[in-house]
Amino acid sequence: MIYILNDNVDASIWFYRGFAIETGGKTHPGEKIKVPTAVAIFPADMLNGRPPKSWIEGDYNLVRYNEMSSGGAFCLLRRTGTIHGRCIGFF
Repeated sequence: MIYILNDNVDASIWFYRGFAIETGGKTHPGEKIKVPTAVAIFPADMLNGRPPKSWIEGDYNLVRYNEMSSGGAFCLLRRTGTIHGRCIGFF
C-alpha cells in the first residue's frame, strides 16, 4: 500500500518483472537439469521459494533435500555452522 501512496509501485514489483523477463514467464526449465542438485527449504522463506519436492525432482537431478527447522531470509548469516556442514556434506 505504501508504494501506491508515494507513487513507487515500480520498486515493489521489480523482482517479479525481472523474473518474468529473464525466464520468459516459465517457472520450470524446458528439460530436466542433469547436474546433481541439493535443496534446503526454510520455513520462513516466501511461499514461492518453497516449491513442492515433486516439482524439484521432476525438473532437477535432486540428490539432497533438506527441510530446515528454522530460518529463512539471511539464513547463511544466522546459521553458518549448520549450513556449512550441510554444504560440505553435499560435496
